[in-house]
Amino acid sequence: FGAFLAVSGAGKFFVDFAFSAMGRKPTAAGRSVIATSYLLAMASGSGVANTVAIGSVAYPMLQRSGYDKNNAGGFLAAGGMGAITTPPVMGAAAFLIAEFLKISYVDVILLALIPAALYYWGLLLMVEFDAKKFALQAVKIEKKHTLWQLTKMYGYQFLPLIAIVYFLVKGYTPQVAVLAAVITCFLVSFIRKETRFTFKKLVEALKQGSLTVLNVAAICAAAGLIVG
Repeated sequence: FGAFLAVSGAGKFFVDFAFSAMGRKPTAAGRSVIATSYLLAMASGSGVANTVAIGSVAYPMLQRSGYDKNNAGGFLAAGGMGAITTPPVMGAAAFLIAEFLKISYVDVILLALIPAALYYWGLLLMVEFDAKKFALQAVKIEKKHTLWQLTKMYGYQFLPLIAIVYFLVKGYTPQVAVLAAVITCFLVSFIRKETRFTFKKLVEALKQGSLTVLNVAAICAAAGLIVG
């Protein structure tokens, strides 16, 4: 699911959406990173992938605002790793919790909502503290479109996230819910030419998804051996 979102351009939309929502205050760069991290975390489930996706865009901006390289890197890593515990996708451990505790995945999502919210709230507080600690400066965030224009043009990219939550709440299994979300992502991509799935993009999404699932498969297999 995360691979399909990335290939369709949803990841780029989430980044642009978060940047456009921020003002030009000294904390705007940090807030943009947190907002982007959260939006990508909902669909990623991978802390490493989330950090890499954000870092290439946000690292230069953090440096211009006044962060040194070590603190900028640490801040990006902290924001990206929130993907592991951010609903609805989360990391492999969420599926193990549901499996071994014999509870529904929806219950796991509900239990993770507050910790995830507190995690990102804590990061937002750190941004405010860092503004004084590093004497941060306002950075001009490049915006090709306003927030309203972005929403009007690419707001349909939120539909796959809505779809996966809807099917989980309705009582469908995680497998069915994510399949419905992937199909939704594929169909809505045809709304605009630049996000449309071509054969090449479809193969790339399947490739990335296959590589990503290897990590989950290895973790689940190891956990099964230990419990067994």
